[in-house]
Amino acid sequence: MHELADSADALTEREFHNRFYADEFERIHQGGLQRRKRAAIADFLVSLPTEPSSCRVLSLGCGVGDIEIMAAPGLGEIVGIDISDVGISQAASRARAAGVKNVRFETGDCADLGAWAEDGSGFDMIWALGFLHHIDDAEMAALLGDCFRLLKPGGLLVSADPSARRMANIFKPFVRSAYEKYHSPDERELELGRLRRHLIAAGFATPRILYHDFFVGPLGWVVPGIPDWLATPLWHLDRLLRSTPGLRAFANAFISVARKPAGGGTTR
Repeated sequence: MHELADSADALTEREFHNRFYADEFERIHQGGLQRRKRAAIADFLVSLPTEPSSCRVLSLGCGVGDIEIMAAPGLGEIVGIDISDVGISQAASRARAAGVKNVRFETGDCADLGAWAEDGSGFDMIWALGFLHHIDDAEMAALLGDCFRLLKPGGLLVSADPSARRMANIFKPFVRSAYEKYHSPDERELELGRLRRHLIAAGFATPRILYHDFFVGPLGWVVPGIPDWLATPLWHLDRLLRSTPGLRAFANAFISVARKPAGGGTTR
């Protein structure tokens, strides 16, 4: 097995994620905490559209597609793209094994999204799950503009990213090796206020913010083998913390749900 980040700063994002999906994804994300977290995100995404059975989704940075496959039975169509050919290959295999017909995965660069809506029909939702914190502010501004154009009027852009204010950062010095191993060269934590300004500048209405993970995300990465009997009370404690006013602002990660105004903008 390769060491993921022997020299992470020498790897491109594609190389880093190809290694991660080949060597580490299953071990990290099949633990009880990660499975609960990702299933909860899938359920939340399916709950958003008013007409889920006809909802057309574009998922940016889909990785191995596990969330997309969990959500697919409740939605109309999902197109997942990722720079990692290893992740996309695994995603396609997972979809076939699950018998899911309404999701497809393609290797591609999210820097140019025009090619993903060539017919001009646009999307009802765009997902950027764990994606925006891998690009810088200039790239983010351009990407959000593309997302705005690709969404149908009234469409939703849903992102999920680690927070720059997360309380879990106080433990970072104690898990430095794990942190460096599992964080790619371009990765960072996002400031909620900055993301909000970028979304509004792109044309979106003021986003709705939710906190989906207080500590279970980092814990699941550092201790992936937590058994289900322990994962259950930890999950409930996490839900209590991220629902507590004042305290929830220091959660590990947040979800942003931004809507394109019903009468504004056009698709490419």
